[in-house]
Amino acid sequence: GRVDATLPIDLDRIDPVDPYDLTSALLGPNLFSTLYDHHPTLGPYPTLARALPTLEGGRTLVELRPGLRFASGAPLDARSVALSLERAR
Repeated sequence: GRVDATLPIDLDRIDPVDPYDLTSALLGPNLFSTLYDHHPTLGPYPTLARALPTLEGGRTLVELRPGLRFASGAPLDARSVALSLERAR
């Protein structure tokens, strides 16, 4: 389906990793998915990832669920995730 809405904010400026921006904090979880989420009593759990991260040879490995796609239909792959993490630093 499709949703058309007029909002009094610029959605292009939402940064899902900016904890100090109120708009991002309020709308980010509705617009972006994360590799993991956190349940208050159960702890972290995978969302886009297949499982919790593992350590191998001093590196952290994250396996993505198969078949993930962006809203545009483009595949979400390890390169996309790495670029997103690099931008968040």
